[in-house]
Amino acid sequence: MMKRYVQKFVWLALLSLLAAFCLSGCGTITTEEAQQYLDGNGDTSEQDYSKYDSGEVGAYDIEESESGGESSESSDAAEASNNSAAAVTGQNGNGSSSSSASSSTVANQPKAVTEENQSVDTSVTNQCTISISCATILNNMSSLAAEKKSLVPSDGVILKKTTVTFYKGETVFDVLKRVTKKNNIHMEFTESVAYSGAYVEGIANLYEKDCGGRSGWEYCVNGWYPNYSCGSYVVSSGDEIAWNYTCVNGDLE
Repeated sequence: MMKRYVQKFVWLALLSLLAAFCLSGCGTITTEEAQQYLDGNGDTSEQDYSKYDSGEVGAYDIEESESGGESSESSDAAEASNNSAAAVTGQNGNGSSSSSASSSTVANQPKAVTEENQSVDTSVTNQCTISISCATILNNMSSLAAEKKSLVPSDGVILKKTTVTFYKGETVFDVLKRVTKKNNIHMEFTESVAYSGAYVEGIANLYEKDCGGRSGWEYCVNGWYPNYSCGSYVVSSGDEIAWNYTCVNGDLE
């Protein structure tokens, strides 16, 4: 008789433990645990948090070029595209013109020329002017990276307005490369279909985003900031080219 009671007691105890185990939510992920995972805290060694991961969150896809090829520098291209859209940079071909010129004036400006359609005639030379300035930084020194402050001239002028000779059919980028090399001015650039031509990343060791997330280099010709690459703008005789560093939207108007 005693043995039968003991067996019943053991079975009841086992059933109670099983019920408690199920009610405790064994194997489930609590909201608190999930938040710890997303925050990078908590012990994740015994729990499966994969259901909280999403490849779509924060993802950025760079589109293939019209030719169908993918950019070999997709991460850099994505960054440049983002910066262009934010800063409305005139050299990327991703934003609208920051010039205050009327729409009728802009409509009369030269169209972008692709590399395939560019034709340079070295038998014909013309002249234009070019200048390089980072004067806008002077009003935004608090936003400039500390290690770059010594690079900014007191008047912001890196290259004063200079008359240069160029070949017929050359672009703003061609002129910039020649003048920076001749004057020993640092210049870094990228040429890629992702930028619709050439993209100038830095001049005189001052780079995009050095003075705020929307900062970078823009070029203008005769007071107009084109919304396409400097490598697609063919220079005409008498043009006035200016490369200016922008810190915030509208500071070059």
